[in-house]
Amino acid sequence: MCYALFIGSSEPLAMESSDEGDGHFHLEELQPESRSVLRLFSKPHVYYAASWQGCGCGWFGDAALFESPRSRRESHAKSSADVAGLRNLLVGLLTSVDFVELYLGWEGEFDEPVQRFVVLDPGSFESDSLPMKLGDFAQVRQQPLS
Repeated sequence: MCYALFIGSSEPLAMESSDEGDGHFHLEELQPESRSVLRLFSKPHVYYAASWQGCGCGWFGDAALFESPRSRRESHAKSSADVAGLRNLLVGLLTSVDFVELYLGWEGEFDEPVQRFVVLDPGSFESDSLPMKLGDFAQVRQQPLS
């Protein structure tokens, strides 16, 4: 089973098809089986945020535990690059919108309730892994709420 990350924005965002985006972070149109996540979002534009693996598993640098050390390093570097790409997208969006929404769930289990609501800022994405846990719904703001 794979993680699935979704991003909601006030503005339309550039998308790639799954075959064009393989190997790097990209946004895809929601598939019919994913549309139930729309109920969680207040933003009008919601996308599937695919990692380099083509799913959400590549958002976590430690996802390659059973690979060789060299493969683990390469996977870790790709995850870091994807998180940096997401951070750059968020920074750009937050110059013109008040907040962006993210939801992290399991593929095919989008009717599950949100486990935790969190508020993040772009600095939260300065790691090599996504700063969220399964079931998190996040508002990403330029500055954290006081």
